[in-house]
Amino acid sequence: MAKRFTDTDKWADPWFHSLDAKMKLAWLFLCDQCDSAGIWKVNFPLLAFHLDQEVTEDDLSNFFGNKIIWLTDERIWVPGFIKFQYATLSTRSAAHLGIIRRIIAFTANLPLDAPTKLLVDSFRESVDPQPTLDRPSTEGQQTLQVEVEVS
Repeated sequence: MAKRFTDTDKWADPWFHSLDAKMKLAWLFLCDQCDSAGIWKVNFPLLAFHLDQEVTEDDLSNFFGNKIIWLTDERIWVPGFIKFQYATLSTRSAAHLGIIRRIIAFTANLPLDAPTKLLVDSFRESVDPQPTLDRPSTEGQQTLQVEVEVS
């Protein structure tokens, strides 16, 4: 079971407190159930089970707007998750490198807004695109400051 940081100030955030109860719970569920890269494998039946009410793809898109990015029909990315959970990602960390590579792979052919594109481009520039399994590349390893503006 993954442990996650939570922002206690979310309850005073105008965006969050403007959500109805169903969508507040949906947001908390998304942030709790996404993987270490902030990617959630869409499972509407499971979401409905935990919220005891239906949430649709349109609900997520309409209420969460640019706080989520549909990577595929089956995956949603919460880009702000990375900055909040890690603040800084380092290519020297195997765990962080996995997160970086996962994001690069899922966003390869997507149109992204400017701040998200900058983030993903910085990831692409920082990693060896094809490291070997037995000898990971050390070239270009650096610490990245994650700056994501998601409103």
